[in-house]
Amino acid sequence: MGMEHLAQPDQPNKKKRRRQALSCTECKRRKIKCDRKQPCSPCTRRGEQAKCQWHVVESV
Repeated sequence: MGMEHLAQPDQPNKKKRRRQALSCTECKRRKIKCDRKQPCSPCTRRGEQAKCQWHVVESV
């Protein structure tokens, strides 16, 4: 009796987009500029190539 519009409160086609992170996790933590190489220059300069990791970011 007029309750049809309340059946789905969410948007049916709302999907999260996956995008590559702009900085490696270590540059993001240190808040410094990352050159997006693997391993990046800042991590290489510090001798922390093992910490230079990349994760996919979920965005709406």
